[in-house]
Amino acid sequence: MKNIVLFLLLLSCSVNKNLSNTDVRVKEVLYLEVDIRNKDVNPILISGITSEINFDKLLKLNENSFIESFYKQAIYTPDFLVYDTVITEYSKYVGDKKLMKYLGNGQKLMNLVNHNSRETKILLNNGGNVFINITKIKGTFIKFDKNDFKLTKISNGLNIDEFQSIREILLPLDIESYTKPSRKFVKKLNSCSNK
Repeated sequence: MKNIVLFLLLLSCSVNKNLSNTDVRVKEVLYLEVDIRNKDVNPILISGITSEINFDKLLKLNENSFIESFYKQAIYTPDFLVYDTVITEYSKYVGDKKLMKYLGNGQKLMNLVNHNSRETKILLNNGGNVFINITKIKGTFIKFDKNDFKLTKISNGLNIDEFQSIREILLPLDIESYTKPSRKFVKKLNSCSNK
């Protein structure tokens, strides 16, 4: 309950362009990295952060319905492949050169998340497969509104402007712990999603 209250407090914070300190500390949350595959479309990679996720509320009609329902429960997180670019552009946007000390962290964050994640799979009604890697993390993030700052995206990412449920963006800065969730935890999350 304490984590949910802290996460809700995080959600209520807003970024002010004139502030140089836009970072927020978070206790343990779920980092979800999603890889959507279907023979009819190119692979789609997305990620998000949330205090909890209910797999029963994820729509499984097709890729777009899944993504829209995913971001009703999670806050969008940019892909680690464009981490340095996002840090550089955001640092210029808010006029905070201190953020430049995080350059080069994208690969490290990606490796630690991948090493400490547990995968589960969801089947979409149109035959697509959704692979979700789940990691419990805690640390410091930057939070901003998607309309305040234009993000760089990777080719197999998505145009976040097309999804109404994506309103805010969280960018990990300094992650102090990465925990692989137990098989029991992931099984419980996924227990009803493929019925």
